Amino acid sequence: MAETKPGTDPAMITMFTVDGDHLIATHYCAARNQPQMETGIPEDLQKGVTFSLVRVTGMKTPDDWHNTGVTITLEDKDHMTQRWTYLYKGKPGTAVFHYTRKK
Repeated sequence: MAETKPGTDPAMITMFTVDGDHLIATHYCAARNQPQMETGIPEDLQKGVTFSLVRVTGMKTPDDWHNTGVTITLEDKDHMTQRWTYLYKGKPGTAVFHYTRKK
């Protein structure tokens, strides 16, 4: 489970699960939808793992803001980057977050 608290928005949760030979990431978004993304089992997390959209629930219209994928890269034991892709009104975008472990 990963929890993100972006400013004043409600916290978002991403749940990661193993399903046979692939991983599933279900993102419970502040946009009030739930994109479900999949990837194969990575051999080396430092090379990054990319999840791609399979389905999304909770959207009222196809133009609603929703994530379409995420790439997670572990630079070292204390640093991680998440590169999220999304669509809003048919236009793609990217949001990048850099995390540092608190000690």
